[in-house]
Amino acid sequence: MNVWSGSQEGTATRIGIELAAVAILAIIAVLVFNPTLGAAVTALVVIVIIALEVILILALLGLFPRIRSWWQERRSQRRLNRSPMLVEEMRRLVRRTKDTLYENRVGSLLNLARTFTESDESLPNELLRYGRAFEGLVSLSNITSRWDRIRFTVLVRSVADHFGILQSVLDRAYPIVARAQVSEVSVATWETFREHYNQLRSDWQRLSGEMLKVIGLDAEVPGEPARSLTPIAIDRLRGT
Repeated sequence: MNVWSGSQEGTATRIGIELAAVAILAIIAVLVFNPTLGAAVTALVVIVIIALEVILILALLGLFPRIRSWWQERRSQRRLNRSPMLVEEMRRLVRRTKDTLYENRVGSLLNLARTFTESDESLPNELLRYGRAFEGLVSLSNITSRWDRIRFTVLVRSVADHFGILQSVLDRAYPIVARAQVSEVSVATWETFREHYNQLRSDWQRLSGEMLKVIGLDAEVPGEPARSLTPIAIDRLRGT
């Protein structure tokens, strides 16, 4: 049934194009052999008729939606690359995300996971795997060629997906800490991380809103804000 409908539609389109071609040839012939019209008027009328016939043929071929889509994509690409904020802000947030989550430094999620899990390396090793995958996104964010809105959106959404992935890490870390005695310094370090993490989420959400305004696409940030820790006890004598 669908094949038959498609065949009928193709036949109707072909007939419409043939009729349009015959009509334009007939009108041009009448104008050319009409002695009452001047050469300039005849040329102008022929140009107008040809333009109208071209529009008719494009409509019969169903090309206008494709042309409109192409034009919108080109316009979005120009707006994206001319935006004073979007591309540079994306690169800045990618670097901040790597530093906050995956760098092996004091105050990062990777470092805190090692601090709180001690002999259990499962969470730190999992974060290391995610960090290696994130390196690919860092490389993509630093390309210098012009961005199109699809590639830009895919990259931003891929980065935002890490917040959803890491939600499972956070959800496993909370009960581990709740059964442990940790140092006062570690709790304070976590609070600093929590503030940075939640601010980072907010900044990605803000960028998503700007994307929607400029290119008509956004990127949802999954997961939840990080929570404060509730250890069973705080060792105020230990420094770590």
